[in-house]
Amino acid sequence: MLNRSRYESLSPAQRGVIDGHCNTEWAVRFAAPWADFEAAGRAKVAAEPGQEIIPLAPAQLAAWRAAAVPLQQSWAETVRRAGADPDAIAREFATSLAEHHAQY
Repeated sequence: MLNRSRYESLSPAQRGVIDGHCNTEWAVRFAAPWADFEAAGRAKVAAEPGQEIIPLAPAQLAAWRAAAVPLQQSWAETVRRAGADPDAIAREFATSLAEHHAQY
């Protein structure tokens, strides 16, 4: 997050550094090791005697999704005001999650 006026006050070289690192590629580079660590942790827990990982029941998952609807609607309104298509963004996000075997 960077205030637009602050960003615009940066030199072209400084903006280049920000633009070169504040993107999807760097987000993945930053988040991937954390996701790998989390996945490995689940495997370690599951391998321990007496430990069990219990997935959410369908009703529980539905309750979480329902609770998120107001936030999703608010986000979509904000995206529309900014001139973007929230449905297209959500579809792209869901596709990316599916490609990485994540659940949405």
